[in-house]
Amino acid sequence: MDKKLKDLISLSEAITELDNIRAGYFVNPRKIDDKIGKVRIGDIGSKWKVAKKQIFTITSKAKKRGRTGKYIVYSAVLRIAAILSLGLIGISFLLAMIQPQRWLWLAELIQNPFLVVLLVIVIPNSFLIVDYLARHGLREDIMKLDKGEISRIKQITQELMDILAFEASKQRDVKLEKLRMKLFFNDYNNIRVVKKPGLLRKAYIVEPVVKR
Repeated sequence: MDKKLKDLISLSEAITELDNIRAGYFVNPRKIDDKIGKVRIGDIGSKWKVAKKQIFTITSKAKKRGRTGKYIVYSAVLRIAAILSLGLIGISFLLAMIQPQRWLWLAELIQNPFLVVLLVIVIPNSFLIVDYLARHGLREDIMKLDKGEISRIKQITQELMDILAFEASKQRDVKLEKLRMKLFFNDYNNIRVVKKPGLLRKAYIVEPVVKR
């Protein structure tokens, strides 16, 4: 894939994540920073350098409110526990199949009903519940942010969208379907709505407006 196209795709992914934050969904700002860090087009580096501090500040405010911070910590711990518990079962049966005489006892141990319920049902579902509480709490906290902060998120998203549209316009035969984004808001300039939200889709499918 062309390096320029990769940059545009990374930028479109970063825009999607910013729109998610604006809609009230928590996104780790480092994820956005990593995507934009790969982009080497226009003056995006200088623009993001200023905007990044503001995004980090806004999202950290939401994380520190009430019980949400605790849910985030519990969710991270339970995520690791869920991965390890399911992995333990899989590895145990795999070892028992490869070397039955040596590892059969481990597979038999894992078949203990109590352990099965704990490792397959209790721990993974505990993670899902706590993760939901964390995300729900973060969404409420983000929506309670000052209107000026929400407006700033929109402004940053628009600035990146303008760069995406401008740089895409400079490319010959750019495949816009590769730059399509799922956005909760359609009030940005330089976008064209491809599909509106439907019964099973809450977001708009949009693509940048390319001017020849």
